[in-house]
Amino acid sequence: MTNTCPRTPTTLAASPLLASLLGAVLPAQSLLADLVPAPAEGSAPQFAADSGPLFSATTPATGREPFLTDGTPAGTRLLADLAAGAASSDPSRFFRVGNDVWFNADDGVRGRELYRFDGTNLHTFDLIPGPQGAAPGEFVGLNGVVLFVGRSAASPVVPILWRTDGTLTGTRPLATMQQVFGGLVRLGDKVLFAATDPVAPFGGGLWVSDGTLAGTRRLVEMEPGAPSPAELLTRAGDKVFFRAFQEATGFELWCTDGTESGTRLVKDINPGRDPIRGQANSSTPAGLVAVRDSVYFFASERVAGRELWVSDGTEAGTRLVADTVPGPMGPFDAVLQIVASGSRLFFVQDDGVHGHELWTSDGTAFGTRMVQDLVVGRQGSIRRLAGVLAPVGSDGLVVFEAADAAGDREPWISDGTIAGTRRLADLNPAGSSNPGADGGFAVWERKVLFGADDGVRGREPWILDVADLGQPLAQTYGAGCGGDGPAGPRIESRSPPRAGGFLSVWVNDAPANRPAVLLWGQAKADPGFGACGILLESPDVFGVTVTLFNGQAAQNLSIPQVPALVGVEIDFQWILDQPGGPVLGVVALSDGLQVVLGG
Repeated sequence: MTNTCPRTPTTLAASPLLASLLGAVLPAQSLLADLVPAPAEGSAPQFAADSGPLFSATTPATGREPFLTDGTPAGTRLLADLAAGAASSDPSRFFRVGNDVWFNADDGVRGRELYRFDGTNLHTFDLIPGPQGAAPGEFVGLNGVVLFVGRSAASPVVPILWRTDGTLTGTRPLATMQQVFGGLVRLGDKVLFAATDPVAPFGGGLWVSDGTLAGTRRLVEMEPGAPSPAELLTRAGDKVFFRAFQEATGFELWCTDGTESGTRLVKDINPGRDPIRGQANSSTPAGLVAVRDSVYFFASERVAGRELWVSDGTEAGTRLVADTVPGPMGPFDAVLQIVASGSRLFFVQDDGVHGHELWTSDGTAFGTRMVQDLVVGRQGSIRRLAGVLAPVGSDGLVVFEAADAAGDREPWISDGTIAGTRRLADLNPAGSSNPGADGGFAVWERKVLFGADDGVRGREPWILDVADLGQPLAQTYGAGCGGDGPAGPRIESRSPPRAGGFLSVWVNDAPANRPAVLLWGQAKADPGFGACGILLESPDVFGVTVTLFNGQAAQNLSIPQVPALVGVEIDFQWILDQPGGPVLGVVALSDGLQVVLGG
């Protein structure tokens, strides 16, 4: 069998890219823009988790409107004053699909309608003529189109499913469901979501769409005659996990492979019935987060209480990870948020002793622990805020707001160890900059954007470049096509990219036993809306190999111990031989991998 990893890794020191990579480090954390120069007033910026280069901010002249940034003060500006003058369009629901950012806003004339920013131009979609607006949201890309949820002229009160090819004429409703509850998740060449039945209004369940009217239908009714749609849809590998209710089992964990026969209860974690209420016990899974082919979540059962669980989609593979608070009560005040960064989990919980602090888990009981008690005692260092944790890349880093012993709240970063947990900056020496408020942090490429108050300018947008921390970063971008997986061939890094170490670049879900070429370069390219293409500018061939029977392949890079390499960027993409493939009928492509070398 062909070995996908070369015996002698390619050495960066011998590459012509080395000279061009040196000296590419960007500035450290800094004020992105003082949008409202008046002292201590500020523009109150709001960032979404996946808003890309867009955010909303308020100025006296424009009200709250969409702003655009390229990561520099000179490149941060008003995108459009949609509601003219001091009125606010209040843009929201920012979501990046490929290289486009979609959102909704109310210009004061058309109501809350759909907008698309393609990196250069802003496009407006008036889905319901008149002042009402469609209030679109829940965007997901599928085979060159985007599916989303919004109202229509025929359904002016409750949201239904729409599709768009990026043009107004190519934007239309896909069905007339009574109500779409959201949770749009792509699985291969289809999208799963929760909705009610238009004929039986109380028949909630799991629905599926291939982006066509004929291919949009109910997949399974969770509980006949009951308003119980699927909830918290989360894709892990080739399955989608979700929470659903049935009278016999209560709220438990389910999964589906996208077919009716492949949709099933995973495990009745909290079996039996409540003798007082006469209802089935529920484990009520929450906080579903995917790590490769498994999903982690919090669930309740009678012995351990509400704790961290993991499932691979089988009953035998669904288990308690750790009993962090022994006894049937579980963590106090449950869990505020859970995210994955690489193969590591981060979450915030109160164990009844230390207050709300940052915890981490590697999926084992031994590796599940509080990271650090930043504020000793029951008070804890982390507040009850949405978006309090922001995973950075895929190598086990998370940015968050926390207080120190003096109570000052500033941005922090952690790799899950005490040594790797530190305050990033004291932005407000006289108090707290409160970076976790107003939506928290957004991660865009290798940058972390957030609003903070330095005590002088008021709340304004700030930026942090992870490269300047000396931390390694590896994160995917764009979309692949072809291959054998639910989202095309997937690229990933399985080792932290550090100077003096090795970088291992893998592809998964590729055509088996076929030639594979790994490209590398220094900048990303835009193949255009809905297009599958090369995601690197002026790429070079890094290496050639053959995929294994399981559709995997890998190439290793030896990185010299050169201090000047810390913080520089390299981008990768796989080209896979696939007869009849989506590109020129002969190849498939992976998504892209952006790597920032750490120290």
